[in-house]
Amino acid sequence: MKKIAKTIAVAATAVIVGAGSATATEGPNVGSVGVGPQVINMWTDYSEPFSGAGLSLRWWATNEFGVEGNVYYGTTDENIPSGPEFSSDTILGTIKLMYAPVVNDNSRFYVGLEGGLGSSTWEADGVEEDSDDYYLVRPLIGTEFNFSDFEEVGFNFEVGYGFTGEDDGDDSEYEFDLTGVSIGLGAHYYF
Repeated sequence: MKKIAKTIAVAATAVIVGAGSATATEGPNVGSVGVGPQVINMWTDYSEPFSGAGLSLRWWATNEFGVEGNVYYGTTDENIPSGPEFSSDTILGTIKLMYAPVVNDNSRFYVGLEGGLGSSTWEADGVEEDSDDYYLVRPLIGTEFNFSDFEEVGFNFEVGYGFTGEDDGDDSEYEFDLTGVSIGLGAHYYF
């Protein structure tokens, strides 16, 4: 929990420091709602990274401030040597707050904080073992780019570090943990 608090404090400081450096350039799609796919990959202590694909809504309220909502779904299959074969189904809903200290005609550089709740069901050798509810907190940096001829389409790339935890009261030997480095990719069509 101390790690999460420290990370949030660092992200908030970056936003406050960056607030004075925002440009006067009008960025693309201010006030428009963007809809499109978003993918997140998280590298954890597991041998296989978690990948979730989903639907995303993004809105830049002002030139510098935006919000995004995502629903991700992912599956994993892992064969442990001399052990069971694990598989999981995971669903995750998140809200992302973004601040863009650098805004250009066709791009934005932003910092953000994403938080959400999810659920994962684990199976070992085809038999359900556990179901976990968890939370995710992910500070991130990213960029969104629009081609000058197609300003209504925005492509984004993000790098962050996700912190997850659960508090469901079970004593399962298999704990759900997506804590680690993450990369997000997406595209939004703005209306």
